[in-house]
Amino acid sequence: MAVQLPKELNYTEGLSSLPPSTRTVRMVVAPSNLSSASDNAQIIFDLPDSHTGYIVPGSLKINYKANVVSSDVGAFVYGVPAYTFFNRCDTYVQQGSQLIEGIAQYGCLCDKLFATKLTMSHKLGNAVGLGLLNDTTDPTNLNLTGHKCLAANEFFSISAPLGCILSNCEKLVPARCGFRIVLTTDTLARIAVADGQNTMTSFALTNLELAYDMVEFSSPEMEAVVQELSDEGQIVLKSQSYSLTSQSLPTASSGTQTVTFNNRFSSIKSMMALFGGGGTTQVGGSYYDSVDITSSNGSYQFEIAGQSYPERPLSTRNNKSAVYSALADCWGGNSHSLYNESMSILPLEFSRVEATATSLDAPGRFYVGQNVEKIQTSAMLTGVSSNNSAINLRIDLGAATTLQHQVSLICLYDSILTIDLNTKQASVRV
Repeated sequence: MAVQLPKELNYTEGLSSLPPSTRTVRMVVAPSNLSSASDNAQIIFDLPDSHTGYIVPGSLKINYKANVVSSDVGAFVYGVPAYTFFNRCDTYVQQGSQLIEGIAQYGCLCDKLFATKLTMSHKLGNAVGLGLLNDTTDPTNLNLTGHKCLAANEFFSISAPLGCILSNCEKLVPARCGFRIVLTTDTLARIAVADGQNTMTSFALTNLELAYDMVEFSSPEMEAVVQELSDEGQIVLKSQSYSLTSQSLPTASSGTQTVTFNNRFSSIKSMMALFGGGGTTQVGGSYYDSVDITSSNGSYQFEIAGQSYPERPLSTRNNKSAVYSALADCWGGNSHSLYNESMSILPLEFSRVEATATSLDAPGRFYVGQNVEKIQTSAMLTGVSSNNSAINLRIDLGAATTLQHQVSLICLYDSILTIDLNTKQASVRV
């Protein structure tokens, strides 16, 4: 019988080395168009191009100082404050100003990702950079959402990861295209709310900068190897991105309702539905509250190209915990880890139904999630295609709704980024 050598005893593996000139530089880029941003402003970051530099994915961070002004103490910034100020995040190639990614409702999206990917401990550990707590506030599970201002003229600093198609790439990104990232700020009313009779006055973002790591290989040999590995100068990078689209569900809806989203992607990996709060009792509104519109007496099910996900509807009537479990598995693909479902949603928040009132520090966090990835591998496209069919969300309502709701769909999908090393052009296929 042949003996297989354990990798710990395999002393024949070659040891590769980097050229001595290799170095990592921390890049800090200021906006090219302004120094301070308020409502509905575009903040443009032009990343410098480099023939020998490669952007390190996952290292992108947005840094700034926020100033929220109200007539008295008690203003409250929704969600994860680091992102709540931004309505859109767009990524361009400067050469030709070609858009390669556009994410709408960026603040809402990031709030949901942090709720379904981070535990309470993770959020507390990142509370300083995310702007979640005032520096004199003792942390609890009920104040790790939003930022309650303790002054009428409140200042707090932010340093948080910036998720986009570049930071989600699986390999180093050649910097020679000269990428542009544009953040668009939201309106004051959708960023913060005043407490009681207070009046929100303004907000301002200053000291803005985008920071990231860039590895420089100042070696002709490295450039020759990269060119040799490319396809006539073109390299292909696998990344992923998110989309958020919304539809309206009118009041007095009953029976089985089908909400249709016209999202066309070649490879959808995960889906998550949100059900925006309605009326004055759900203070987070359409984007920062999500309630069970079946009132624990119905079911939810996605459909793409005639295929149902899951095959048996997620029932809030029979087992609401199973809906929570599917949400916990939503982003994990097929490689499930029995004890590694990381979320920071409290039972109180998940239990919110249409008739309940929410609070600013304990919003409605009833989300319906479903993993639809075929298999989690290194293949380029691992999800299901909606190119030839819209996405349907079927909702079985045991009783008629009493409020109007905004139903939103988040899709996680594969993005294939192609970069031409010679022409400095880039294109994306989704």
